[in-house]
Amino acid sequence: MDFYNDKLVFHRKQSHMSSGRIAGVMGISRTTYWKWEKGISSPNKKQTRTLAKILEISVSDFSNLDPLPNVDIAKSSGLSGNIDSWSSFFDIREKKSFQKTITETLNASIKLSNKLSEAGIIIEALLTGISSIFYVKNNELLYLTANDGFLKNISLKPSFVVFGKTDDDFFSRKEAKENCSKDEQVLITKEKSVEEGYIPGSKHRKWGIISRIPIFDLNNNIAGLITNIVDITQRKKAEYDNGLLRTCIENMSEAVLVFNHTAEKTVYANKSASEITGYSLKEIYSRNNTLELDILVSAEEREKSLQYRKDESWPKIRKLQVKCKNGTLKWVQIYHSNLIDFMKDRYLIGVTTDITDTITNENQSSVLHALLDSANVGVRLRNDSKDNVIFVNKAFETIYGYPIKNFVENLNFRINTCVHPADIKLETHYFETKKYPKLREYRILRPNGELRWLKEVSFNTDCDGEKYSGCICRDITEEKKSGLLNPYKVAKILKSRNVDQKIISEVSGLSENTIEKFDSQYFQY
Repeated sequence: MDFYNDKLVFHRKQSHMSSGRIAGVMGISRTTYWKWEKGISSPNKKQTRTLAKILEISVSDFSNLDPLPNVDIAKSSGLSGNIDSWSSFFDIREKKSFQKTITETLNASIKLSNKLSEAGIIIEALLTGISSIFYVKNNELLYLTANDGFLKNISLKPSFVVFGKTDDDFFSRKEAKENCSKDEQVLITKEKSVEEGYIPGSKHRKWGIISRIPIFDLNNNIAGLITNIVDITQRKKAEYDNGLLRTCIENMSEAVLVFNHTAEKTVYANKSASEITGYSLKEIYSRNNTLELDILVSAEEREKSLQYRKDESWPKIRKLQVKCKNGTLKWVQIYHSNLIDFMKDRYLIGVTTDITDTITNENQSSVLHALLDSANVGVRLRNDSKDNVIFVNKAFETIYGYPIKNFVENLNFRINTCVHPADIKLETHYFETKKYPKLREYRILRPNGELRWLKEVSFNTDCDGEKYSGCICRDITEEKKSGLLNPYKVAKILKSRNVDQKIISEVSGLSENTIEKFDSQYFQY
């Protein structure tokens, strides 16, 4: 027999098998196998055919041996064409009986051969068609076969041969140790194992249901195991996301209710639903669709609610007053989502927010605005954090002579348009001074060119982490003209008589710095 050692090396590498693994499967030493590959010695015919079987190639690929023919059972037995010749030793009755027995036996053998062939095709089809990960090991934990799902999971081609390999050939050291240990446990206990865990070879990126089933031979001895792994990574992620979402909803200050519109019953309510209505979750579930009607204050609101339900336009929002279980009245805002279809049922999600404090604050704010609008002094409020004007009353409009929207839309309108040019420099210095409250007098020019004197007090405050400032002003032009409350005029007279600045400051109420920069233009009308 001629043996081609270089072709053996080539085909072994093509099958991705180590020389030590082949030696182990054949039951020979690694040295003996090494000599075959080096051409020092050659295997016998039986060993050569075994090698071909392990590598899943033809024996003629690395030797001059011919492949074994597919021998027909009937022909190989030598019985099919010679029944009449050798059965002549029996009498006719025995001959007919024996011929019938032999024929039945041959037919049964042929049927068995066909069934085994069909079984092989079915098994191969199952291995190929199974979308899950599937492999078979012997009782020494050596791989016998695996499907495409197994190879795809570890990024190997479908043509890769797993026969005779171990977990160390496929997985990281940690994963190989874990998987081998669990497979070995099934061989020891001889019991089926089903668990959820990380899929071997996925580097802890995939999650699956892992089923390990022991295989027994005819003598009921453990022969190996079959492992099937169903990838449920997406389901696991969905469960995790669902858990996070449920936790978030449970900790929301808003009440969340899920209503089965088809069955007309509440299927979910968070704890805020109980806190806002005063009813326990058990009571909320038992009342189903009557809870919303029960907590409404008036019959008119109940009628509106019934009409609201009939309206199929979604989503929608409404505000209403409700009466809690303990009799407390609250204002709530309810948001209803679009109808969601699932498993032939329609679901509606409602989110209820307690806006009692908001409504109260709005009412108080409305009262406050009404009071400020009725005042005869000008009021302007500004949000310094957002750098915008939030309120200007009607008296402010009357004093300045310009529409309110000018002051709201343009922050610099008052300085650029209204303040007298001679006072702009003092205006800038005034705003740079951070000390509050501040009192000052200044001049403005109305749209018609009229000059007016104003007295203003400025203040600031912090609220909800934001800074606010405001001013209250009144027109003192007539008082100025009559000479009353005119510290500048007093200061001018005293300064013209060379009175000490400290005395002038005490008498007029002006600072020495102001007196030092005194300018007669402040007394022009």
